[in-house]
Amino acid sequence: MILLQSEHVTDDTPRVVTAAMSFIIPGTGQIYNGRFLVGAIWMFMAIYVWFTIGSPGLICHICSAYTAYRSSGTDRRNGTC
Repeated sequence: MILLQSEHVTDDTPRVVTAAMSFIIPGTGQIYNGRFLVGAIWMFMAIYVWFTIGSPGLICHICSAYTAYRSSGTDRRNGTC
């Protein structure tokens, strides 16, 4: 029954989980939070940076995790960071 109420699950998502998801695969934390476009942009940007520049892709991972952390849980304000 709870799985059918995705809005409720998204609003109570633990911040650490979404940050970890985005750190492992950039953009997944945002997608889990319901921010599909932002998640897709982070995925594309991180992949692009890793394959074109290299190690600075880690910065994309950290930024993606931070934005997922900020946009989850009780700090969400109308879906923005």
